[in-house]
Amino acid sequence: MLNLDQLLDELGYAQSRNYRATSEPSQEPLTEHLFRAAKKAGVQGAYFFQTSPPDQKILPPRPAVYVAEARTRGEATAIHQKLWNLGNAPFLVILLPNEIRVYTGFDFSLKNEKKGLVKEIRETVNLTFESIRDQLVDFRSDSIDSGRLWETQSEHITPGRRVDAHLLNNLTQLEKYLKGRELDLLSIHALIGKYVYIRYLYDRGILSKGWLLENNINLDSVLGRNATLAGLLHLTEVLENRFNGSIFPLPSNIEATLSDDDVSLVASTFANSNLKCISV
Repeated sequence: MLNLDQLLDELGYAQSRNYRATSEPSQEPLTEHLFRAAKKAGVQGAYFFQTSPPDQKILPPRPAVYVAEARTRGEATAIHQKLWNLGNAPFLVILLPNEIRVYTGFDFSLKNEKKGLVKEIRETVNLTFESIRDQLVDFRSDSIDSGRLWETQSEHITPGRRVDAHLLNNLTQLEKYLKGRELDLLSIHALIGKYVYIRYLYDRGILSKGWLLENNINLDSVLGRNATLAGLLHLTEVLENRFNGSIFPLPSNIEATLSDDDVSLVASTFANSNLKCISV
């Protein structure tokens, strides 16, 4: 059975200084957060491309291809989803038992596992070195270094499929839906902005389970389909006291403007861990 070291060798990554394993410390402070997030998503390494001329290091290298291992297609899909949420990985090569799957990091769908799938190499018994060389030629180190990858695979890195484009589209749809409920723009923007802020704090562990418990806050009353206006206002008050100020302040007449149904709709949109691929 093919192992990861053999795959890296066949792709020419093992011999290149442009490949870095996630077990190693990042050499670029400006992209360290990307590397750390990719490792958390299940990535074993990344092949980087240079964004500046060799004699003018203006911008740091950026990941071109992430490499990971998975035991099942379900695990591969989960890694693909997490990297799509990061929005910075053009391609992802995943090694499975007797199979290699190549995804674009700029396209994903929970409903269609083929969405974002660029190539799959399957053998009835074992993957062969010859099949890898032939079918993954565009993803080899020399293809990335020369820029050929961007020419041959350009159809898979369309900006409109990126996660940030999906997010903006979904938030636009959410705004239109709330307008249809006869809410004013000030209340709509305040509510959405507040939940962007709450989700940010939650994802970074600032709204920890312990802290929520200490302040008598039920997470389900703020994030999820059971969220209520009272739950949102309680959390808002506690946060303002904690940080001595208000971010994305809610209008003073918010209690007369919003209903529990309005809050529940927005809250449930932001509750999903896969926030960026929700749709209204």
